[in-house]
Amino acid sequence: MDKILITGATGNVGLSTVRLLLDQQDLNYEVLAAVRNVESAKKMDGLGKAHLVNFEFDEPATYAAALKGVKKVLLIRPNQVSDVSKHIFPFLDQVEKSEVEHWSSCPLWVPREAGFSPTTESRPISRR
Repeated sequence: MDKILITGATGNVGLSTVRLLLDQQDLNYEVLAAVRNVESAKKMDGLGKAHLVNFEFDEPATYAAALKGVKKVLLIRPNQVSDVSKHIFPFLDQVEKSEVEHWSSCPLWVPREAGFSPTTESRPISRR
């Protein structure tokens, strides 16, 4: 079974997304919820069936383990991450080096100055 990683899984959008995916009867993906604190996340309603993985945008050492075996990523930026060049772009660099085939981002954070469109960003990974 392929894996999909949801970042920001304990926030409003991320938690709702994880719950929605877990409620799908015919989902052919294992849902991985990327969280800063696995023990705290275990207590949250709605994350029970998700596989919780330790992940911090400002800790690149957490990227590889969180992305292991992942085919799709839904990138949801937490409110406290404001510098996309410092925190988001390094993660996307790691995504492109991993097994990930496709990533998408939530339209709530897409920065115009970074060259993204104001709509939802979604990109297949092209290997060079």
